[in-house]
Amino acid sequence: MSEVQRKIQLSRCKFIAQKIIDVAKNVDGEIEKCFGKDHYELYALPFAWNVRLLLTKSFAKMSVVPRLFKTFYDFYILYFPRLGLVRSVRYTGERELPADSVLVVKKLKIQRDEKSSIGENLVGCFISHGQIGSVNDVSSDLLFFEYFYINLVKPLLATYKKFSAILPTPFSVTSILTDGKRKYFVPCSIVLLIDYSKAKENKDYVFGEFLEFIETEGYVLGCIYDEYSPKIIKCKPSGPFKIVIPKIEQVDEALYGEYYLSKKAIITNVAAIIVLDENLILTNYRKSIKEGFILVFCEIPFNFDVSAFCHFGDSVDVIGEGFELKCFKIRVKKDLMEIFKDKVFRTIGYCTRTFRAEEKIIDLNTVSECKSFNWIKKDEEFLYLYTPPLTNLTSTENVRLDKLLDIVEEFRQKKDLLFDKDRHKIWIKVIRSDSFFDMFARTFNSQREIAQLYKLYTML
Repeated sequence: MSEVQRKIQLSRCKFIAQKIIDVAKNVDGEIEKCFGKDHYELYALPFAWNVRLLLTKSFAKMSVVPRLFKTFYDFYILYFPRLGLVRSVRYTGERELPADSVLVVKKLKIQRDEKSSIGENLVGCFISHGQIGSVNDVSSDLLFFEYFYINLVKPLLATYKKFSAILPTPFSVTSILTDGKRKYFVPCSIVLLIDYSKAKENKDYVFGEFLEFIETEGYVLGCIYDEYSPKIIKCKPSGPFKIVIPKIEQVDEALYGEYYLSKKAIITNVAAIIVLDENLILTNYRKSIKEGFILVFCEIPFNFDVSAFCHFGDSVDVIGEGFELKCFKIRVKKDLMEIFKDKVFRTIGYCTRTFRAEEKIIDLNTVSECKSFNWIKKDEEFLYLYTPPLTNLTSTENVRLDKLLDIVEEFRQKKDLLFDKDRHKIWIKVIRSDSFFDMFARTFNSQREIAQLYKLYTML
């Protein structure tokens, strides 16, 4: 590919990435509108357990002799089950928050006040005014909830000939100021081919910390749906991209130990942070980690069914008299689901042969604790995935999904449930979640529209 073609693709991807950032900022505004005051208790789970980054802000204080000060913030990347989104919280309180437990957040603001500029210049990053703490008495269902629904948090992928670029997703994008420079992150779960045959040990600064790490390259897998194409669904590997695996206790030891020593390629599903460059993308033309990379933390279970919904699912609303719950569920045709799985398995098989890779993916459906969660329903033609604003109530309110659906349908049919206090109480919690449904719908529908408009792949 010529240098002119490469520049054209870079310009195109930067334009699309900015559109995605604009969507994310609009969603951030909705989050602040809902949680800018102390009305809710919002559970948050660490995106990668026990990981806390450092956010720095440098500023000059005017005095006789100007001096440079540096304020330190803890920077937590969190998955919010009620919203189905990944965002971050910067925290500078005296007490230290654990990065390995569930947090409860009572306030989320984009910036401290009108004079503050740090929040204005960031995306996906909030402060809590101290209204945040850890909680231990929480159902373990929340952890499986994150494993299940994190499969909807997938970045987009642009490809042209030998050019590939990873773009952010409005489901998960956040930024950080470190040493006065703004960096963009995309925390996500992705199926990744890590080529350990090209791996080497290295030392360098990563987010301001001097770390030992494994540096190598690898490939991501992407799928695209085109109802007018004879193939309907295409799936392929793209790359290579720079991969960094820190040698720290928060990272699975197998990723920098056993797998590294084997010097073989593996295919696995990981929790990772994609560090974007100044163009808000990560391309396969980068030669140095200073220009962006994929930061890998741990292996996590993968769910093929949930992943399909973010690739070609359709949003389904529920409308009744006086209420509207947008993106109440997502539907996928059964025959498309089977085509999708077949294409994914074939692509993984192709990668194992081509790169002599060993497939290490853990299927979430085989994890016994997750089999009891029936968040996917089906009829003769479709599969339906009920979205996080609804299904999160099954964990926080300890109520079965079937009961929730019955209550919603009864109110949609205008049945009077006022005399059943328990059912009416649950209904109030559902209807008060309408803004959460709106946020999720805006995020999901925007990503699907952008992917279709610009013919982008969605990563596995």
